[in-house]
Amino acid sequence: WGMAYDRQQKQTQFLGGKAFEIVNNDDPSNAFLQESNEMADQKAVITHVEAHADFFRNNEWFRMFGASPDAAAMLERHGETVAEYMDDPEISREDVEAWIDHVLCLEDNIDQHREFSTTEAFEADSAAPEDLAEKLEEMDVSEEVREEVFDEEFVDEMVDDEEGPSFPEEPEKDLLAFLAAHGKAYDEEAEKATDYEEWQGEILELLRKEAYYFAPQKMTKVMNEGWACVDPDTPVFSTAGLVPMRDVVDGHLPVSDGETTRDVYDSNVIEDHDT
Repeated sequence: WGMAYDRQQKQTQFLGGKAFEIVNNDDPSNAFLQESNEMADQKAVITHVEAHADFFRNNEWFRMFGASPDAAAMLERHGETVAEYMDDPEISREDVEAWIDHVLCLEDNIDQHREFSTTEAFEADSAAPEDLAEKLEEMDVSEEVREEVFDEEFVDEMVDDEEGPSFPEEPEKDLLAFLAAHGKAYDEEAEKATDYEEWQGEILELLRKEAYYFAPQKMTKVMNEGWACVDPDTPVFSTAGLVPMRDVVDGHLPVSDGETTRDVYDSNVIEDHDT
């Protein structure tokens, strides 16, 4: 559903893109291979998949989401949840798709360098300060006194001059968690901010969870593919000439694509493991 799905579907349909396999980060990892692959392709893909699974299991970024995320089941549940909202006659399909698009525009605005936690845990650590107008509402004084002493001009001046703590006290990198905990929707008829609809809150939360799940794959894409395509004896262009990959790993030699030379900026060396 939504713009991202529509774009991917059109790329596959009109540009002839072909996914030989899909591998998810899990313990154990699950791989889904195209039935249309030739048998020779299937054997090569299986070997390729084993290397991806090894990378998922040993790379620390993938442990940030949890030791065993049961990803296939999680993604299936999320799909079923969205499908139920899509089929609900009381909820506009266009509104659901638009909401998905809005959230996906912000999907990279999370704190991918810390372990995933639920929005409830985030909310407990970031309670909003009480609003001045709300305090006045709670005061046990007559409407006449409020209008004379605490008129709109007074409230506006107090808000402008207020030097209380900012909210949040420190910049929050996880924008999706902040929106889930404190965000509001705009009601055009009432012309004011209102709480999210139940379906909006749930979709925001599940897309945030998926953003954390996929973040390590985005962060390690090049290294992950290299891990699944290169073995220790694979020849690699470097400043020392054509050398085995093991020499590049051991010596951190600058490598080249044939035109540009650059240093190896990351590595994943595991003791007693054929790196």
